Amino acid sequence: MRSIASLQLDGGCPVFDFTNTISNRNDPDYFDYLTKYNDFIQWSEKIGLLSKGRIHAISIFYESHVRKSADTLRQVVEAREVIFTLFSSLAQHRKADKGAMDAFNGLLSEALSNMRIDVGRTEVTTSFAVSEKTILKEPLYLLIKNAFDILSSQSFERIKECPTCRWLFLDTTKNGKRRWCNMQVCGSNDKARRYYHRKKESTNPA
Repeated sequence: MRSIASLQLDGGCPVFDFTNTISNRNDPDYFDYLTKYNDFIQWSEKIGLLSKGRIHAISIFYESHVRKSADTLRQVVEAREVIFTLFSSLAQHRKADKGAMDAFNGLLSEALSNMRIDVGRTEVTTSFAVSEKTILKEPLYLLIKNAFDILSSQSFERIKECPTCRWLFLDTTKNGKRRWCNMQVCGSNDKARRYYHRKKESTNPA
């Protein structure tokens, strides 16, 4: 049975694991792992996006603001699709989709306007203004910041999209030749499918 607990994390970074909360984008009957706001919180905890203290605080707020949480989930899912569309264009070596780029800039502006940094002697930590208006979006703001960091620091050649399921991933291999999000799952399925078609063609020549 599919669940947040069983969801694989093959994106190589938080924001790609976020866009990959759909089972298979090539399948019209895909499974969406984010159908309730609590799913988003469980997923954020699974990947270590927030401290346990922040997860607990957001969970408490969520439990007493169910209607607001449902509206926030809608915005979270919309943001996920904006981010996917933007990075999918780059993974396919196409010019970034203008609509997605404009929408992402809006998301980025909101996230950064709520962001705070604390400069210590050896490190900089990031946090967000905590209020009833922003608390449910705190995980999303972190993901938008992560997307910005990738856009501004990673070679676009390392941003890839799995041909089998369309999951996004960062190719961190030395030679940059990684093809699938997961060799054991999508890689094996793709090879089996190609073998089947070759076998079928050899036994049924035109």
